[in-house]
Amino acid sequence: MVNNKPGHYHMNYKTANKLVNNISTFNNSCSQCQFTNDCLTKQLDMKEIRCFENVVLHPKPLQRGKYLFRQGEQFRFLYLVRSGCVKNYVNSGDGTEQITGFTLPGEILGLDSMENGKYVSSAVALEITSICKLPFERFEELCRQLPGLQDRFFQLSSRKIVSFHNLSYLIGHRPAEERLASFLVDYSLRIGRHGYSRTEFNLSMTRYDIANYLGLTIETVSRLFSKFSNEGILKVERRLIAITCPELLMKIAKSPSSCTFTSSRGMRQEENKVRYDYLHDKFILRKPLEFAGIYKN
Repeated sequence: MVNNKPGHYHMNYKTANKLVNNISTFNNSCSQCQFTNDCLTKQLDMKEIRCFENVVLHPKPLQRGKYLFRQGEQFRFLYLVRSGCVKNYVNSGDGTEQITGFTLPGEILGLDSMENGKYVSSAVALEITSICKLPFERFEELCRQLPGLQDRFFQLSSRKIVSFHNLSYLIGHRPAEERLASFLVDYSLRIGRHGYSRTEFNLSMTRYDIANYLGLTIETVSRLFSKFSNEGILKVERRLIAITCPELLMKIAKSPSSCTFTSSRGMRQEENKVRYDYLHDKFILRKPLEFAGIYKN
């Protein structure tokens, strides 16, 4: 059974704010971080983790509205989110803002900026956000020394690419109802990787941000939230979302009702496979010929 950790995804606003105001007390040791099993250090032994800790920096938490970086600035760091949420967006020539993603705890920022030496997007905290900061030149050198770190970096880079492709397909080919349902299912699964509740969480972003990200109007997003609520799929209280009928939400999103997680550098090894049963919030050992799902670690 997956433990639903007490975290701000599963709390009311007063409790959440009290928690994130104490972010500075988090242990900076990678070996004791709650995200170590889904972070860059996942495949490292203790000696290698200590090498990684000599490279990573731990700045003070960002306040809501503060920037990690802005589009066009010199690329020097990669960032790992430890808590909170970061909005990523690009500005077009006419000043229009297009949101390209929301980075959640355990996820990495700056991957799209390695090629030309400048950040191709801006990243702003949507709430009090704690991060790990990686000087890219030192990190690149460390990757050459630690093959496991390099492999994990490629895996997380691939995850970002898949996410971008999914967004392109979502906006270009799917109706509004499916877009919002897919967004909620994806958000649920991402926070669930770390033991937070998949069925009750606070959305850090506004309805306008969600509409911008999905290529919809804010009126459409608000109408769909009301529709899902009236149909008993969700309970909505401002930004607090409770998924009351996951089966129906996933049917609308056209997502499978179970997801595959693999280990050992992402290889499909039968003995390491388990299936996460989203509807019952637990892991189940897979049968030898069973195939279900699209998500891999």
